[in-house]
Amino acid sequence: MPRAKGKANCKTDALIQVVEELLPNGVQGWTEAATLYQARTGELSFKEYDDMKRHWIEKCCNKFKKPTGNPGDPKRVMFLRCQRIQEQNHEKPWLVQWLAVELPHLMFYWKLQLVDWG
Repeated sequence: MPRAKGKANCKTDALIQVVEELLPNGVQGWTEAATLYQARTGELSFKEYDDMKRHWIEKCCNKFKKPTGNPGDPKRVMFLRCQRIQEQNHEKPWLVQWLAVELPHLMFYWKLQLVDWG
């Protein structure tokens, strides 16, 4: 799908920082990322979240393909960094879900321990 005329290019460094900070997941997460990206870059036009997500997957993460080339190549280093960030993003929902289920049990256990000792 061709890009509309007059659309600004995405600043990859700023996008990487925003995604690393927020680890967006879903429509709401990517919308927050787009808003933070706009605030950091000072762009006047609002980026759509799906355009930003597409740029992240296709250009920054290299469509999750194994990068080729010299080990010191800056583009290759960027691909690997973005893919590691995306791995953290995939691990985040599991951790949040685990905490939501286990935290009440842990709090109850700690309260029992405090009652027994106190």
